[in-house]
Amino acid sequence: MPAEPKHTGAVTFGAACLAVIDRMEHLEVPWKDAALKAGLSAVRPETDDFLPFEAVLRFCEECALECGDDAFGLNAGYHASIGQGDFADYVTITSPSVEEGIKNWARFLRLTTNAWTLELTSIGDHLRCRYQIPDHFGPRAQYVDMIVGYGLSRLRLMTRDPDLTYRAEFTHPPPNNMAEFNKLLGDDIAFGCEFDRQFIPNSCLKLQPPKYLGCHLRYKMPWWHKK
Repeated sequence: MPAEPKHTGAVTFGAACLAVIDRMEHLEVPWKDAALKAGLSAVRPETDDFLPFEAVLRFCEECALECGDDAFGLNAGYHASIGQGDFADYVTITSPSVEEGIKNWARFLRLTTNAWTLELTSIGDHLRCRYQIPDHFGPRAQYVDMIVGYGLSRLRLMTRDPDLTYRAEFTHPPPNNMAEFNKLLGDDIAFGCEFDRQFIPNSCLKLQPPKYLGCHLRYKMPWWHKK
């Protein structure tokens, strides 16, 4: 049996694991052994199940290794279906503007995890989004890439711009599959940086997300209102 990962008490919603599982199933690669190796159950979690954060990080890394693709996390997040991360989707894509959606994500993130935060800072003609994930949780490259991919897909939907790109900086080294990063994120990306962060252009912040996006959510009220 694999050694059980150290658990510090940090937790996160199961939505991230579901994005990883769905990507593995799309690629027709078994995921249950990776889940057990990471210290998770071999049963699909519910979206709002709280899972040990360290185990989720390890699960992301194990699945990337199993697939032999260090762009795995990026694609897992980017291709997450609307409504899969019900809570995050609810507070972002149903907001009156892109800017409010991003601010809501940062504001309500604490309800889905106690492991990390999203810091927003207006700088010139951009909104800087910095993912503050402590180093002591272990390798986080695939998890961060998944967040970046998820954010890009939602911003493209909210702005109705399928080609939207913006500056992205990563703390991890350059990936072997750089072509996939360039394909999704464009050329304005950097690795080995001090922080994991993105710079969203002010030009898209006041845009209003299309109302039809909300029709893809499983419920129209936040999870704490569910009966």
